[in-house]
Amino acid sequence: MRSLLIVLVILLHSKLVFGQVEFEWAFVGDPENPKNEDYQQIIRGTVDYEYLISKHEVTNEQYAEFLNHVALEDPHELFTPLMRIRRSGTSGNYNYSPEPGYERHPVTYIRFFDAMRFVNWLENGQGLGGTEDGTYAVTDGATETRAPNSTYFIPSENEWHKAAYYDPTLNDGEGGYWRWATQNDDIPSFVAPPGGTNSINASDSNLDSTTEVGAYENSTSYYGTFDQTGNVFEWIEDVDPNHPFRGMRGGSWLSSAFLFSLNTRPSIRSTVRSGVGFRVASRVDTFRRGDCNDDSTVDISDPIFTLRSLFLTQEHLNCEDACDANDDGEISLSDAVLAFEELFQIESPIPAPGASDCGFDPTTDGMRCLGNKSCL
Repeated sequence: MRSLLIVLVILLHSKLVFGQVEFEWAFVGDPENPKNEDYQQIIRGTVDYEYLISKHEVTNEQYAEFLNHVALEDPHELFTPLMRIRRSGTSGNYNYSPEPGYERHPVTYIRFFDAMRFVNWLENGQGLGGTEDGTYAVTDGATETRAPNSTYFIPSENEWHKAAYYDPTLNDGEGGYWRWATQNDDIPSFVAPPGGTNSINASDSNLDSTTEVGAYENSTSYYGTFDQTGNVFEWIEDVDPNHPFRGMRGGSWLSSAFLFSLNTRPSIRSTVRSGVGFRVASRVDTFRRGDCNDDSTVDISDPIFTLRSLFLTQEHLNCEDACDANDDGEISLSDAVLAFEELFQIESPIPAPGASDCGFDPTTDGMRCLGNKSCL
């Protein structure tokens, strides 16, 4: 009996934590949306699947967390002193922190190599995850392609364009595109945040710096993204059709707003600039919360599987979100307890998407999920 109590105490104080960088996601639905063809006969914006895109550009705070895990020596030069991030210590023991007051500003001076390595780190589970492969096998910066079934990636031009400009309610529900990524066809207002429903940070705003991500709180795309017009240019996955390097979209605080509306495709040769950052996108993986062993149903075998993964065999978790029964961003004894309570109807139901229906995670917690098999 005493041994059992000791084991229970250990279980109560034990947990597995996955990831430290979290994102607020925008869900982009309406698959197979109509194309957008501009005056140059460039066609873009059609995406035949659902996906997630980060509502905000990657921040100094998030990028510093990445550096603290993978750049203790920084052989890939992921850091530059020009960033609003400070480095201390010596090689092999570097420490990074965002400049005070700029924690939630977008990280800048980002190369496409940096964006690929950040995404690979997410794909490999953060923490001690690798940076050289995963979503992209890093080579020359121009020929890498997205690995099939990747969870995290740099948005393609079509994915970026749709999230920024498309609105399925336009044209009497037939769908269409706004000129600006603020659900507006009128020229935006150049004012300090929070502004109105059509306000951005461009050179015309005379702010002379980036602004906090989401600071223009009422100026979002239809899908709820911020700053896809202005603040910083953002890398896209596609190679620029006119130059041997990757493309950028969205404009920056250094650029006139007239350079980054719906029908523009800017080309910038320099790969390290004060106005260049990025955002990330993710596959939509649907799952049943509580179906930890991925057998298509939530039953008593699931909390047992959770306990085994925590304390006995370190079972492979195909979908961490499914095992996170209480949706608190970590896997611990409390998840097994809630699953038992759900089964015996002791507590309120498991959080969305629930134990019965397939759905995607409405919260952000940095957990990986390749989807429950029966939900794919």
